[in-house]
Amino acid sequence: MSNFKKKFSVFAALALIFSFVVGMVPAQAQEMEAEIQPRAALCPDCNEGTMVKKDDVVILDWYTYGQQFCVHGYPYGVDLLQRRVCASVYECTFCGSQSRNEYTNTRVVCEGHR
Repeated sequence: MSNFKKKFSVFAALALIFSFVVGMVPAQAQEMEAEIQPRAALCPDCNEGTMVKKDDVVILDWYTYGQQFCVHGYPYGVDLLQRRVCASVYECTFCGSQSRNEYTNTRVVCEGHR
């Protein structure tokens, strides 16, 4: 009887795993079809190609716009608040048209000391 129980438990486990696998595939396929999203923007000039990132450029280098007490708690000196302006350059794969998206980076430079 124990041999039958072993075979039956293995068969039941395989059937359970198979039912999960078969049941999950159609559910995932339906979700994927409903949520198809473009991975690149269409070119606004020609509406044929896609805009792909070509380069990142620095427009304005780091400059100090403020200061604060040292974040490390040092009694002398201050931290400098700095920012820079950059841009991502995008180019159309079809017509070669370019556009850019400007953004700002910020950082804190510790000038504190003991």
